[in-house]
Amino acid sequence: MVYTEEQIQKIAKELAEEKNAKVLKRLQVVSWWMKGKTDVEIVELSGFCRSSIYNFVRNYNAGGVKALKSKYKGGGSRKLALDAEKRVLDSLLEKAKVGTFLRGAELQRAFEKCAGVTYHENNFYKVLNRHGWKKQVPRGRHPKKASDEAIEASKKLTLLSLI
Repeated sequence: MVYTEEQIQKIAKELAEEKNAKVLKRLQVVSWWMKGKTDVEIVELSGFCRSSIYNFVRNYNAGGVKALKSKYKGGGSRKLALDAEKRVLDSLLEKAKVGTFLRGAELQRAFEKCAGVTYHENNFYKVLNRHGWKKQVPRGRHPKKASDEAIEASKKLTLLSLI
């Protein structure tokens, strides 16, 4: 497709006015395309892959700058507000301190029952982390602990040196 000088000037004006960095990069790609740069040159200049370049140009041709603006704002919505999460966790805190919940899955089931919502295991641990809960597991054995034989030998040496 051949672009007129008017279209090239229009995109230059849009480049100057755009504030969003992502949209600005996309407009720059379209501008280079309109000025006759090849897809290989634009890949080197922009860092975008060829398919993204073609998509930007196609979207711009179909809908202008509005089509280049991202519709995705990022992040999922929370199932509960922070204060609601905190209230439910506070209600479970005493039981957790006593040791009612020995596994995270047990705490998760109790939380979901109280809150009335369900979470994936990974997301539930994010809820706990968000409210300062830490996973505390007693260590079964010190990693540098001597073997039982070495401890007994040490005791015998200590007794002999005292005599």
